Amino acid sequence: MNRAVRVTGASRGIGRAVAAAFARSRDQVAVHGNRSVREAEQVAASET
Repeated sequence: MNRAVRVTGASRGIGRAVAAAFARSRDQVAVHGNRSVREAEQVAASET
């Protein structure tokens, strides 16, 4: 698919899994991690 999605809480747990699933489907994913900015950046980098 070719969707643009935003995943909040994407730095850990369920949010991280959801972001990864969208990325595997070749969707464009914007991640957000309020308390775990470094982890959210790692998720974004690993899913490109």
